[in-house]
Amino acid sequence: SACPSGHVTLTPRQRIVVTREVSRLDASGTPAAQAKAAEMRQLYDYQVLDTCAADGMCAEKCPVNINTGRMVKDLRAKMTAPDSASSRAASVFSNNFGLVMGSVPLLLNTVDRVHGVIGTSAMSAIAGAVGPFVGLHWNPYIAKGASKMQEQPALAPNQEKKQVVYFATCVSRAMGPARGDSESASIHDKTMSVLAKAGYEVILPEDLSNACCGLIFDSRGLPAPGQEQAAKLEESLMKASQGGKLPILCDTSPCLMRVKETFADATLKANMFEPTEFVVKFLLDRLALDKKEESIAVHVPCSSKKMKKDAYFEQIARACAKKVTMSPVPCCGMAGDRGLRYPEISGGGVASEVV
Repeated sequence: SACPSGHVTLTPRQRIVVTREVSRLDASGTPAAQAKAAEMRQLYDYQVLDTCAADGMCAEKCPVNINTGRMVKDLRAKMTAPDSASSRAASVFSNNFGLVMGSVPLLLNTVDRVHGVIGTSAMSAIAGAVGPFVGLHWNPYIAKGASKMQEQPALAPNQEKKQVVYFATCVSRAMGPARGDSESASIHDKTMSVLAKAGYEVILPEDLSNACCGLIFDSRGLPAPGQEQAAKLEESLMKASQGGKLPILCDTSPCLMRVKETFADATLKANMFEPTEFVVKFLLDRLALDKKEESIAVHVPCSSKKMKKDAYFEQIARACAKKVTMSPVPCCGMAGDRGLRYPEISGGGVASEVV
């Protein structure tokens, strides 16, 4: 199964059946049916809604393309009242997006410094006690904060200069490498460096610190602020790309898939690329690559699989290493921060190939 929670709570099919059964019991109106529905609702949120990654990989395996993840997102939205505390909080977050996301690197770096001082064992014990109350579960591989975006390095000489709009997504603007990683630079630093070596001048959208595709809201059942964010981003990218004439590089594939599903302008959507496709189509013939690694393993994110970008990952990997192993895990279960809130989902993602 492509579902990471199938080994933890319910499979996609079971989510559909349970939802249908609760609706049937509600409609019957008998005391016994109402009592049974109430009993099922006590487990419903966790079993059906909370532990669904909602990335839609289930549709890739389904012979009739049923997207249970989309169903779960719609159910989350239906169960979230417009005047609820979560809706009001989402509105405040959306209206102050840059301020809130700008504080994330500081928070992550503070947590990392504490980890460095007290050690992994003590940190794990403290985080294990605190995690259930804050709704996030720490692990030793949590990212540090990303560095601030800097000016692009000088372009490589003797290269025909070209231009690209670079949409550095909120997650890459906020999260950098983890403690112990061999790389110390953030994603946007590496991206800027590679583009400069290939002779590409980077154009950043205006007000980038506030830019968001809206996925963070939509996945939580908050479509209204998600749509507002997507609309503002489309307007910003239209301006930066001269109406879709310049290629746009989006550095995370979930965000790219989100904008391709929600943007209105067909020209703009057609000229947007996730990193591996952009490298293969625009950069490989402008770069000199060496096979520095003996062997590497590659896990393709769910969104890239859904957009049929697997081959680009493998092509780049084989240009950089002598041996390439493509991961058989269909879904890692992280689903943004859901794997931090419900780490058992990520465990289920790995178990889907182990068992």
